[in-house]
Amino acid sequence: MNTKINNLLFHKIAKPVTDLFNDKKYIPENDSAKNLIFNKFFTLLLYYYLMGLDSLRSLITDLKTNDNVSKIGLFHVGISTVHEAFYRYHAALFQKIYCYLLETLPVYQIDEFKQLGRFILTDGSIFPMAINNFWAEFKQRSKALKLHLCFELNQMIPTYFLVTSAKTDERKVFANIIEQAVNLYR
Repeated sequence: MNTKINNLLFHKIAKPVTDLFNDKKYIPENDSAKNLIFNKFFTLLLYYYLMGLDSLRSLITDLKTNDNVSKIGLFHVGISTVHEAFYRYHAALFQKIYCYLLETLPVYQIDEFKQLGRFILTDGSIFPMAINNFWAEFKQRSKALKLHLCFELNQMIPTYFLVTSAKTDERKVFANIIEQAVNLYR
């Protein structure tokens, strides 16, 4: 794991998103957070991803021990504060930001793929869960969920993802994805 972050590079990558934080429609109304407001939480998630950290605990440790985090506007927060932020900020807010970025940023294109046509990869992966909920059913003694993902190789972006019970039939989900795509391009 790389513990050093390039301040200039981080801000260059984060700029399209941080520019959004000036627009009220991308900031939750009545943000009740005292320390970890939405834009700091988003920056924290971006830092987690770019640093290649493997868990929430490793993120908290890195924030505590890495002197460079203050250069990018981050600070030490407790694990419960970060955990609570995942509940406070709804996934629809992140989806809105993702859609905005897809609409406004130039899309990376691979010329060789462009000549061959559109390539979409699909996968259904099972992720074990420690919790016992109805949606995490897998086997009698094992709980899991399944992530179904479509990834457009031409643009290098995920175009569809769905989380289901791990027992969900992958062929039915795949057939549904194909049917939606065919109807979309009619």
